[in-house]
Amino acid sequence: MSSSKLSKSNSKATTSNSNENTVFSNIVPSKIFNVSRNAKYPSVQPELNRKIAKLTNPVSLNYTTTIAKIMSVLRDREIVEYQQSLMKAAINNISEDTVDIDYIRIGLKLTQNDIDKLLDSEDGFCFVRNSKNNNRQERLTVNKMPNVGNKNNGFKTGDKKPYFTIGFRMFADKDEYRYINIFIAEHYNERNDYRALKYNCSIEFIPTRLSLHLISFMLYQIKSVLEIRRYKQLFDNALLLELHTGYIMYGVSQLFGFMLTRNNKVKVGLVYPQEKDMATETAYVGSYASDHLIGYDKVLKENKMFIKDAVLGWDRVAKGLSGINDWFPNQVCSYRLESRRKFEKEPVKLADISTVKSLLEDVRLIRPERLFDLDDSQLEVLILDKSLKNCRDTQEILKAKNRERREQGKKGLSSQFMPNKQRIAESVGGCSELLLEAIRVPVKELTKKKKNYSVAVCEVSGIIQPLIDKTASKSHKVSAITKSKRRAIYVEGCPGSGKTSLVVKRVEHLLAQDIDASEISVLAFTNAAAKEFAERLDEKLPDNNSMFVGTFSSWCNKLLNFERDQKVLSAEAALKTIEGLVDPKSKIAKKLYLDEVARRCQTIFNHMANFDEPILERSIKKVAPDLTEFEDDISILLSAYNVYKKGRYRDFNDILVQLRMRLKDENFRHKVASKTKHLIIDEIQDTNKIQWDIIKKLYDHGIHFFCVGDPAQSMYGFRGAKHEYLDQFAETFKNRRCFKLAKNYRSTAPLVSLANAIRLKINPKYSISVSFNKSEQAVPPRLMSCDKLEDAIKWMVKDITGLQSSGTQLILCRYNRQVEAVEKALKKADVKHGDGKTIQVLTYHNGKGLEAEHCYVLDPQFSKCKLSSYKEELCNAYVALTRAKETLTILACNCGSSVYGKDDETGKQSGRSIFLDLPEKSLEFVD
Repeated sequence: MSSSKLSKSNSKATTSNSNENTVFSNIVPSKIFNVSRNAKYPSVQPELNRKIAKLTNPVSLNYTTTIAKIMSVLRDREIVEYQQSLMKAAINNISEDTVDIDYIRIGLKLTQNDIDKLLDSEDGFCFVRNSKNNNRQERLTVNKMPNVGNKNNGFKTGDKKPYFTIGFRMFADKDEYRYINIFIAEHYNERNDYRALKYNCSIEFIPTRLSLHLISFMLYQIKSVLEIRRYKQLFDNALLLELHTGYIMYGVSQLFGFMLTRNNKVKVGLVYPQEKDMATETAYVGSYASDHLIGYDKVLKENKMFIKDAVLGWDRVAKGLSGINDWFPNQVCSYRLESRRKFEKEPVKLADISTVKSLLEDVRLIRPERLFDLDDSQLEVLILDKSLKNCRDTQEILKAKNRERREQGKKGLSSQFMPNKQRIAESVGGCSELLLEAIRVPVKELTKKKKNYSVAVCEVSGIIQPLIDKTASKSHKVSAITKSKRRAIYVEGCPGSGKTSLVVKRVEHLLAQDIDASEISVLAFTNAAAKEFAERLDEKLPDNNSMFVGTFSSWCNKLLNFERDQKVLSAEAALKTIEGLVDPKSKIAKKLYLDEVARRCQTIFNHMANFDEPILERSIKKVAPDLTEFEDDISILLSAYNVYKKGRYRDFNDILVQLRMRLKDENFRHKVASKTKHLIIDEIQDTNKIQWDIIKKLYDHGIHFFCVGDPAQSMYGFRGAKHEYLDQFAETFKNRRCFKLAKNYRSTAPLVSLANAIRLKINPKYSISVSFNKSEQAVPPRLMSCDKLEDAIKWMVKDITGLQSSGTQLILCRYNRQVEAVEKALKKADVKHGDGKTIQVLTYHNGKGLEAEHCYVLDPQFSKCKLSSYKEELCNAYVALTRAKETLTILACNCGSSVYGKDDETGKQSGRSIFLDLPEKSLEFVD
């Protein structure tokens, strides 16, 4: 896109930024790491720096996936020698000027009097008192946080840590990027009352974002409120809870950084990203949950973070911006090493901060020149996975090479750079003392102003976001989709894009082409959705009763022509049946709620159905490894369930398994394909492996396949659905075409913006949507955080009764017992609800496909259950939040203790609440 066109398209968005070049000039890291700043980077050779920096993809914001390009740079002797010299210089130049304190968390023990003073709000603004100092009034902001976020996540009865009830953020010159957070655990809360806490106030900040003077200026606010003597007492006895220290090797690329530790007790480590074809950008040495080292690409990380703060969907328009290819080459490659230490269990005195050991003392780096001793396969493995194990294996290879040299009478080569422990200790200690002094002796005045990060983010957003919205809203024409002659068609449609209407129009088109209605089968995921399709088709095409419209299982049931006395159990009915068969005295029932036992065992049974030879032990290990000890109980439950079904019922899995077996018969396949020539499936993302096998067998036998769906709404992983099947659509089907519908006609712009943020968390490669709901009531979604489910429900019922609206309302809960609790409270308040009423209370899953003017969504964390994987729960949340048309209210849990299941891709768990991690700028917080 030319700069003139960009200027024209953004004339309404900004007046000061009229061409693309202003994008990169306003990205803060671009200035910090500008390669032309020779005074700061005297040893950097711009041309060699460019060769390395070009390996970073500025559109996708990761390294090139062409590993051969990375290999060629790591094999270039001139570049390797250049990197080695810079790495050596960086290690030799460690001093107070090059190391830094990157993060600190301090614990204070406040009295009730201290808390009362800090929370005094006589002037109407908590934590801030009127000041006679105009400089402070103009430049300092102290905001009460809408909630304490994930600070209390995982809190349990008996924990020694405080339960925080209120938080504040301090920042200067309206730049929220440079902040100090203060959290207070008030005594009145039942989780803090009568507990001997070591501290009840946490202060945390990132010194590298601030400056010693700015830190001192902001902390003076506490001193002014508590007064000099009390401030000194508090900080003389303050605890050091967490400390990160680090240094940057300017000019050195992370691609040449292979980190080890001299501490042989460390056995674990992680790398990111974890995709198989992606080069490592970040490597952890040690457990993330405890003390560890980390090495990462500082330039890439900082630019990624800036873009994430500024816009959603950068990659949609980035490649069209002039200067994009010079963005990273004009910045100095920078490899960042950090020591991250936590002292929560054994706090140390803040006064002793200079004596705390930095793990940087244990760092070992493989010398770049030794990479020549690795063959191509060994080097490629290391590029893709810099985990501690791989780096140690590489170290052994290099030692063996040295032994060979010595046997040949040659001199061995050193394989590692080893920073001087004493120099690091002295340098970090010196920085710590300077920070401690700034904390202990705060100052009133602030003179210098830093570049305002928040302003720069807004400026870039003003230029780019309108372009992204314009690009994202480009959808394929409905007529082009419905009339496509391709034999396999997949339509990815965002929520509210009209997928149901599209299916109806596709059927209309087929009938207009003289296709007999009996040769068309329309399959929906639920009975409710199938009913809606049937009603719409009857309305449009009243004379075509021979068309099959129903669920996948009912269609399979018809093809198999089961006897009438054998009823089909829906997934919900099957779940209820399994729950009723659980022995309440069994070991598994003593550990989990009965409905949770049923849900998780159903997941196991569904996984078993994917195999011609189902094995219970294998499925437990795959989808519920934490239940391995209960295999006997699960086996008994499975037997009881099969006995219950025998001769009377068939469930979803039974039908699919039997149809897949029948389709192995050529005559049967031909019979089905001759009757069902056009197969149309809604919610295709929820299709499991057996269903895909059935579809593929029939497709290979000549049927036409048309499907619509949205991978971000995949919420039936427990039934075997996986996004991989949909991702492989193009490889699976020949003569295919993929379309997209990105216009959301259901939800207002603020609601779509929030949904997009979650959508990109699910998968950054997914398309984003743009709101085409022109409602005048475009208000941001609200978030209300509570400690307990009963408090959340009580507030919600009061809010509903005070809502002056006749519109439809959905209350969506993750679990049935949450539904029961809500319905009980509504009944008590005499609020009409249920089928046929304007207010309905449903689970996330039962609410799928529905919409309402007003929606309330309850956090799963209110219930102590074993959740699905973090990614699956993101999909669940996405479905729930996108039901709203006009207003959305999220009820988040402050202290959820539910644990997410392991992610199939990463094998990791996350304890952070999805709802407390939502972007603050997209929400309106309710006290």
